[in-house]
Amino acid sequence: MHIAIISSNEDPASVNIRGHLLQHLDWNPLQDAAFDGNPVFVSQTKEHKLLLVAINDIHIRRENVDAEIRGQHGFDPEAVIVVSRHRAESGKRSLTVHPVGNYGAAEFGGKDKTLAPSAPSLMAAALRILKRKSDEKDISYDVCYEVTHHGPYVETPLMFIEIGSSGQEWGDDAAGSAIAETLAELFLNPVAEPEHVLVGIGGGHYAPRFTDLVLEYKNVAIGHMIPNYRLESPDFEMAALAEAFKKTPGATAFYLSRKALGKEMLQRINEWIDENGFERFSGRQVA
Repeated sequence: MHIAIISSNEDPASVNIRGHLLQHLDWNPLQDAAFDGNPVFVSQTKEHKLLLVAINDIHIRRENVDAEIRGQHGFDPEAVIVVSRHRAESGKRSLTVHPVGNYGAAEFGGKDKTLAPSAPSLMAAALRILKRKSDEKDISYDVCYEVTHHGPYVETPLMFIEIGSSGQEWGDDAAGSAIAETLAELFLNPVAEPEHVLVGIGGGHYAPRFTDLVLEYKNVAIGHMIPNYRLESPDFEMAALAEAFKKTPGATAFYLSRKALGKEMLQRINEWIDENGFERFSGRQVA
């Protein structure tokens, strides 16, 4: 697989992760090449061809960066991974993985009511490795998914992998190393194709049910996720469910976090699923 990795010089966590990642694998500068005036690095593993670039602006607003990479370097990424900070007022120490897009207005990059393709298999593999690395290093970070949010808009499957949630964590070498080692291991191995590729509906921003499901069952991956706060938003449209399914490559079914959804919302979603001919996934299918 051809994978582009993007870091931002405006993002201290991104710089942190990139520095550690360059200490892994066999990276070579691409001769007479630059991206935003920054060196471009390439690496070839048994399984993947990699391109690592740095941008000078913030990644969530760098629309169509996948097309830029194709146009400037002739590298045709099949997936894009953005290394990033995560900001939260709670100060939650977290290492997170998530897809991108907007179910409503594009306040933080991307396009209104438009999702980028998710990368469910890469996300699942990264989440599992990251959880193991965090436990091995005993660094006291929560490892979890975040639901779909923010930009940029791209047409290539894309995932963010992040350090949260404040300046203290963004510059933490242990956290940067954990993500770098996760990516290195990810790149050294084939990406397994799971039996069940799901779109998650319900729950909070840190997607606890979806995180637990993927960590527990190796034949499950999740692409786009729609939280309660988006479902309950006045501008939410049920057509977003179809968009989430369409933009989750290989999607087989919806998975509903039933306990997190109110009775009325659960009924509304189930009716939409039935009317539109989609499948539901039950945890009993893998238990």
